[in-house]
Amino acid sequence: MPNYTLQEIASFATRAVGRRADLSISDASRFVNEAYFEVFYASDPQEAESVAVSSTTTGENKIELPTDFLEPITATLIFRSGSTADSNHSSYNTLRLVSVEQMDGRNPQPSGTPRDIAFFNSWAELFPSPNSAFSFQLRYRAHPTDLTELTDTPSVSTPWRRAIVLKTEEYLFQDLDDPQGVQSAQLRYLDYISRIQTDQASRQKSSQLRQSAAPTWGVGGRRRTSGKFSSFNSEP
Repeated sequence: MPNYTLQEIASFATRAVGRRADLSISDASRFVNEAYFEVFYASDPQEAESVAVSSTTTGENKIELPTDFLEPITATLIFRSGSTADSNHSSYNTLRLVSVEQMDGRNPQPSGTPRDIAFFNSWAELFPSPNSAFSFQLRYRAHPTDLTELTDTPSVSTPWRRAIVLKTEEYLFQDLDDPQGVQSAQLRYLDYISRIQTDQASRQKSSQLRQSAAPTWGVGGRRRTSGKFSSFNSEP
């Protein structure tokens, strides 16, 4: 099975539309990356999930977001007891997601233990402003990065990498001004991703059935959930 590197994806796609002497590797790479980004957002890959840990500053309610931040999954304050970093001596407080409008309506901000969080531009804002230095953990989905080296591989699961090939074929046919080829490539792409999504939904349902039969986590335990902001406490 191929690894679907940048070079392999470009090769598979150009072969499907006919070898083109006028197509440089830089142009082929551009089409591959455009296809990769589209497939990335369609697939919602677990590979894009990341964690950033930082500390709050007393009296400062803003925290800079990671440069590859796309959207949040959970934001948590971690309270340590004693001098040990052992997680058994830690407690977690998941922050509640609120809108920027709600946050603005609360100025001037008091200080205390933050309960709410809002995301704006390149930072997050906490309410109330921290009255101490807390450990802050952000689980988030990251933006994809361009494939630049020929050996680079997309940050999506292997089945979705085949979708990048099909979407690249569509872009190549567009570049050739071949409407029939574009339509054919679109149909192959849509048929392929619908089958992937059906398979993923079946596996997820099976996993949920297994989890429902399993014992719940104890105090301080954490279980991953899916969906935008699904792990945040909701607004009232």
